[in-house]
Order: sequence, then C-alpha cells, then structure tokens
Amino acid sequence: MTGEKQSGKTTRLLNAIQNRDDVYGMLTPDVDGKRFFMNVRTKELWPMEAAEAEANVLTIGKYRFSKAAFQKAISVLEAEANQQNGWLIVDELGPLELKKSGFYNTVRDLLNTNTPLKIILVIRQSLLGEMTELFGISNYAVVDNALPE
Repeated sequence: MTGEKQSGKTTRLLNAIQNRDDVYGMLTPDVDGKRFFMNVRTKELWPMEAAEAEANVLTIGKYRFSKAAFQKAISVLEAEANQQNGWLIVDELGPLELKKSGFYNTVRDLLNTNTPLKIILVIRQSLLGEMTELFGISNYAVVDNALPE
C-alpha cells in the first residue's frame, strides 16, 4: 500500500480491517501527535518513540524510536506469520529499513519464507522503487485505498 507521509494510509487500513478476523500484523497510528505501534489482532497500543531518558534507541533524522518497542512489534509479526490464511500488515517501511534497521530483517525473512499469508507492506510512494529494489520484490500489486477481499 502506498501514499505519501501523513496521507491516511494507516487510517484507510484501520477502516478496512474493521469486522475482519483474517488480518494480523502491525499498524503505526498517530495518537495525539505521537507514533504508536498497534497489534492488528489484539488492538494493543504501545509508544514507538523513545522516552527522553531511554538509551537504547534507533535514530533517523530528528526522530528517536525505542528499540524495545520495535522488538515487541517484531515479535508480534514473527508470531503471527504462522497463521494459516489471511493478511499480514507491516506498517510502515521507510528510512529505517533503507538503513537495514527497524523492520528490515523481519520483512526480508517474511518475503523469503513460504508463509500462507498475503503480505501488505505499507511504503511511502516516494520510497517504493528503493524498497522493491532493497527487498528484491518484483511481483507485487500496488493498492492505495483499502484491503482487498
């Protein structure tokens, strides 16, 4: 799924997954101006951004993200990749992954396994070419509106 920064990608996915029980993975909604991870299945939220005193962080530009929060999100993705059918969402791939950080290793592994799930990667339109090259993705469809049936 593509769209530019702050174009409503996560909101469209949140709307599309309502009343569905075949969707797993991670969304990254903004709540009161702060980025959070959200487990799609349980709806559990936890802060993505590092606390001011937190030392174990991922930094990209002016942003500081909690490594512990990313690890929790990665654990959810890895556990839910074993579902037998449906969709697995990874929201959002960006500059961290281009630096082979964030969700990079997890997405690489997901794309190289035979998971029965269909994978939706949320990628900024401006980074789509770099991401498909980085992950060696040649067989994909771009959706910009909602989760397919």
